[in-house]
Parts: sequence; C-alpha cells; structure tokens
Amino acid sequence: CASFFKKIQHRLDGQTKPSNRRLRVANGVIVPSQAMWSGVLELGGLRAEGEFEIFDSGGGWEFLFGKPLLHNFKALHDFETDTVTIRSIHQSVTLHNNAGENSPIATTGISLTLDVKQREISVGGS
Repeated sequence: CASFFKKIQHRLDGQTKPSNRRLRVANGVIVPSQAMWSGVLELGGLRAEGEFEIFDSGGGWEFLFGKPLLHNFKALHDFETDTVTIRSIHQSVTLHNNAGENSPIATTGISLTLDVKQREISVGGS
C-alpha cells in the first residue's frame, strides 16, 4: 500500500523511480502504479535484492510480495499452517500470518496481486 511505503521508505536500502505502469489486480480492476522501488530488502534478518511497484491497495493490505520477491527470498508457503519460510544458504526464517478472519481482505473477499506475467500484458507494462 502506498501509505505504508511512505512510513517505511527511509528504512529501505534502494531507490524509488517514477512508474507509468498500470496494474491489473485480482478482481480485474486496473490501478495506476505511483512509483517503482528497487534495492535490497531485509525480512526476518535475511536480505535479498528485488523491486516492487508502489500503488494504492485500497487499505486491504500493507505490503504484497509478488512472485519475483518470493523467488529472491526462496520462499516456501505452507497453506495448512499459513506460514511462509524464507531461506538463504545458511539460514531460514518462518513468518506467520497475523491477519485474522476479520481482516479487510477476508471480509470483502478481495485479493490484490502483482505478477511478473501481468507486467507483460498490462497496459503500460514493460
């Protein structure tokens, strides 16, 4: 979510560039990207290079890991326990979903996604 990015951007090791991409989210709505960030992310003590688009999620979530970031962090999702394990050569960290049944996504049934394949087919993608 763009408002969450504004809160944390000073802690990120990277740079933000303007973006003219338009992104199709899971419910079919097309939303404009406000910017694109690239650099090194740290999550659970593990670091990986990556990039992500900054756009308004409508308040449904604060940050979305798309397939490229999941790949860079070597993420494994356990749907039964609703956890994601991220890995490096020497370490792994398990992250637990803290969103409850009353989260905005659960109550509205909306899921927002950004996928590398969508870049290729969305208007303004590159």
